[in-house]
Amino acid sequence: PKRKVEVAKAEPKQEPQPEPEDTFLRDLEEKLAKTPQPQPEPEKKEDDFLNSMDELLDSLPKDQRQAQSSTRVAASNAPIGSSLTISEEDAIRRHVEERWNANFGAKGVREMWVELRIRVTESGAVVSVERLKSSHSLANPTFQSFVESAQRAIWRSEPLPIPRQKFPLFRNGFVMKFSPTGMNLL
Repeated sequence: PKRKVEVAKAEPKQEPQPEPEDTFLRDLEEKLAKTPQPQPEPEKKEDDFLNSMDELLDSLPKDQRQAQSSTRVAASNAPIGSSLTISEEDAIRRHVEERWNANFGAKGVREMWVELRIRVTESGAVVSVERLKSSHSLANPTFQSFVESAQRAIWRSEPLPIPRQKFPLFRNGFVMKFSPTGMNLL
């Protein structure tokens, strides 16, 4: 006797309904995609300020223009530390000092120092760091490590807290002296 076997028909699987969170996120993403994004403003060139000052000076009578010009030259040749307030200088020094990790316990470090010229943009972004003067030769591995730690501290400090209204003082760069006893703006 043959038996008749009945095969049960499989119910079609229903797609799971999206969780309410998924729907919310999808709706939010769609709304954001449809919202017009603000266009970034073009960056102002660093020279805009000085150009506007030059135009202003050109509009002055000749005798006043010469007085203003000589004042600007004297200010640009003065040491930067003498042109900043103590709190402005301290802000820059503390900002860099917090990021300086030198091996102060290494042999001979107590006598080491290095002067670095730092070039920055008006926003305080570091453009370059260059060694000017130093107490030792880079052939000394301990001194080389000392100098590199000072340079790294500058790069890690980006952006530097440069007072915007005094950026013309920083236009050609500024010098910082690093030593185990502290650092100074020159």
